[in-house]
Amino acid sequence: MGGKQVLWFAVFAVLFGVVAGYQLLHYNDLDTSLAAAPPSQHVEIGGQQLDVYVADTPAKQELGLSGREGLGFNEGMLFVFEKDDEYAFWMKDMKFAIDIIWIDASGKVVHIEPNLTPDTYPHTYRPDVPARFVLEVNAGFVERNNVQVGSMMYVGQ
Repeated sequence: MGGKQVLWFAVFAVLFGVVAGYQLLHYNDLDTSLAAAPPSQHVEIGGQQLDVYVADTPAKQELGLSGREGLGFNEGMLFVFEKDDEYAFWMKDMKFAIDIIWIDASGKVVHIEPNLTPDTYPHTYRPDVPARFVLEVNAGFVERNNVQVGSMMYVGQ
């Protein structure tokens, strides 16, 4: 190799090392257990049992289903909030379509947004009434299981 080639190779190697080091530094800051944990709760809604991932901390709620490739057929994510409110959701970093179901503290469905696709981002969706829980499921679940406002969700073990 000539002198210029060695110099460019060295510059490239240093730049690559800096970029890779930066990525590794920030990757280690991620709590991968948030995305990797298996479903930890069971709920029933529309006569259908679901295994749900529970998002009960601000970090888990912020991450939600973002970046995942999909959900299993009978899986969902249940967002559990400390107080009733009109929680807004969007499809940021989503890779698949979902139905979003808002549920009050008694377990009654109070609002539904079906068949939301990733291309709806940055539009936000929110109920007109306060909810305590939000359930995200695969698109089409609401229609297949005749879930509607007034339906009940039951939490199991």
